[in-house]
Amino acid sequence: MKKQILYAFLLSFIASLYQNITYASPRCPQTMKRLQQSLPVAINDQKYLRTLTNPRFNKKQLSQGFNKRQLFKRMGNPFKAKLIECQRGGFDAIQKKSDTPLPTEKRRRLIGGSKKKKDKCRAVKPRYRINLAQGQLVHLNPNRSFKFNRHKANHLTKKEADQITRDLLRDIGVPKEELANSDIRVLVASGRDTNNRTKPSKRRAEIHVHIGRVISKVPVFGSEAKVAINSDALPSRLHLSWPDFKLVKDIQTRRPRSIKTVVQKASKALAGKRQCNKYSKIQAVIAYAPVYFKDRRKRSIRYIPSVVIYATPPIPKENSGQIAQAGIQITVPLFE
Repeated sequence: MKKQILYAFLLSFIASLYQNITYASPRCPQTMKRLQQSLPVAINDQKYLRTLTNPRFNKKQLSQGFNKRQLFKRMGNPFKAKLIECQRGGFDAIQKKSDTPLPTEKRRRLIGGSKKKKDKCRAVKPRYRINLAQGQLVHLNPNRSFKFNRHKANHLTKKEADQITRDLLRDIGVPKEELANSDIRVLVASGRDTNNRTKPSKRRAEIHVHIGRVISKVPVFGSEAKVAINSDALPSRLHLSWPDFKLVKDIQTRRPRSIKTVVQKASKALAGKRQCNKYSKIQAVIAYAPVYFKDRRKRSIRYIPSVVIYATPPIPKENSGQIAQAGIQITVPLFE
């Protein structure tokens, strides 16, 4: 009995190993042909590939030029102003107070509260998290978040929102020459008054600005800035991922890969997803991709010139009963 179980286990292991080897093999001729057509022509240019190993960029990165004072000035200081929100009988009352919360009796007199009903009050202040070693920065100011009954419509133009975002990033220490083109979206909110006396209406609430990163006009994969701007032309949320740019140490001695090798590695990766020859669109771009190294004390990030490939499966027709599959993203280094 034990021998039969052992044989069955060995057979299942060999079958799974054979299946993985089969999927990892370059058995997608149509995908390989489309991959080769989608790859940038510059991959064949050895001189261009060598220029990627020695880019020109600002040596004063975010960790050296970070300005916390400007961050708190533009986004809100979490150590000074607080907002005490008190809710009573379905109505909201806002009172700006000092750092120390007011006593219950005094707070009731200010907002007209009753001694019988307890008022639910809480102190709201900006929240932030900074990790310059990893290039991560998050700042959230709830006092500037959109509330339908309290804020007017946002009439900022996309050009104005883009300028506000770039000024903010430049003031806190992001090199301005690393800012790429922006992608801007408008958030529209719908609501009505609490007593349902008016019809529902739509209002421009916030403008969301997304800016990527470039080094010598080459995109940096995984680095980005996201900013939300309210109707008062003030940034309410900031999500920044901007690690210091450093190439891998031995990049100068590595040999560039041929386009054939890049296609084979990408094809193996796509075949490993078990969706061979099932892509409606394949795009590729040259970018600096992050490589993570684990040291004894901390995790360091360095970059290597790579080609980032986006493969999108076909979208099923409506009411066809088929499930839409997510796209696949593959990164292949351009150097050995």
